[in-house]
Amino acid sequence: MSRHIDEELELGGARGKGGDPGTSSSARSPRLSAEASDERGYWQGSISDRLKVARGVPQAVVKITSHSYGKGAVKRRLDYISREGEIMIETETGERLLGGDETKELLNEWAEDFGHRKNGRDATCIVLSFPQEVDHGVAYSIAQEFLAEQYGDNYRYGFAAHDDTDHYHVHAVIKTIGLDGRSLPTYKADLREWRINMAEKAREHGLALDASPRFARGVSNEADLSFFQTERIDPWIKGAHVKALDRGNIGIVVEADKDLNRYSVQFVNPNTESAYTKVFTSEELSVVRVPREAIRRAREEGRAKSAMPETVLKQAKDRNGSERVKYAQAALRVAKELPKLKDPHVIDKSIDAIRDLARYAKNMDGPQHEKPGAQKAQEVIDVIRDYIKSSMEKAKSSERDIDF
Repeated sequence: MSRHIDEELELGGARGKGGDPGTSSSARSPRLSAEASDERGYWQGSISDRLKVARGVPQAVVKITSHSYGKGAVKRRLDYISREGEIMIETETGERLLGGDETKELLNEWAEDFGHRKNGRDATCIVLSFPQEVDHGVAYSIAQEFLAEQYGDNYRYGFAAHDDTDHYHVHAVIKTIGLDGRSLPTYKADLREWRINMAEKAREHGLALDASPRFARGVSNEADLSFFQTERIDPWIKGAHVKALDRGNIGIVVEADKDLNRYSVQFVNPNTESAYTKVFTSEELSVVRVPREAIRRAREEGRAKSAMPETVLKQAKDRNGSERVKYAQAALRVAKELPKLKDPHVIDKSIDAIRDLARYAKNMDGPQHEKPGAQKAQEVIDVIRDYIKSSMEKAKSSERDIDF
């Protein structure tokens, strides 16, 4: 069992007083939770949520690893997660499959409506990863229940657990078209919702996971700054591998002009091995794959064109300063409850929370080694000290360390 047990800070029964009380599984919207929408603005994390960040609680990890097109591609993903039939696959109905024949039968059921949409995805592959010290049985139950609640009502899926790396993880292959005929939504906000719901399910099993957005954990380098630009790259970029619909062969985009909808594609003649180039519109092509190097290059070019230092850096500083102050304000909300508390143990626990939140507010990484909002956060911290001094006498804890 993980040592990161989710202990709620009980102050009058409030979880995150003054913030978002959290979203229970029964109250989740079918499309997007309230907290998930914060990804585009400022995080409304509760006191408990911010305390997880301040104390370094591990992140809830839900990632899309790939999208599969066609029966053959989906078969390869099922073979991979089952290790060619050696590992059990569990489906949304609870059925457990072992061996290539049973997996093939599942695939045949799914494939009845594969390939009916142009450039359509037939399956989405995700991975749930857990902290190193997690109990494997607990992690499996978390994944099992998360998948059932998140997708089981409308989507068919199969999942399998792997323990061959440092982090126990669960792979799931989800059939993209649901029972209602709609595609599985995989936008950025959906991924945020999945992380929140996974963290909530983990909490029910006594495992604390943090689902905070990246900007709420500080910004320290160029990789973090890139978060404030779009993370979704248009696949129609230079270097993409595309298929010409009129001939079926695959080439590489060597020039891309999205405004004019003109894409120069280089092909290699299999007989002469000579290269030739032809111009297409996007309607005449389908994207087969986009290499990572092409994505990296497109991002670098996009940042250079969009004046990253002025626009992105300002947004990063604004968010970072706002979040810094919010950590201090969360500490202040806890401090304001101290005079009402009588149990010395609860007072000590609250002071620990105040100290951790206040220190994080002061030390959180900022863009270009700056600390936006530090002065305002310090003003809030100064007010906190008065609450603590008066309460420490009641707790008889005059020797406690309250150095922020």
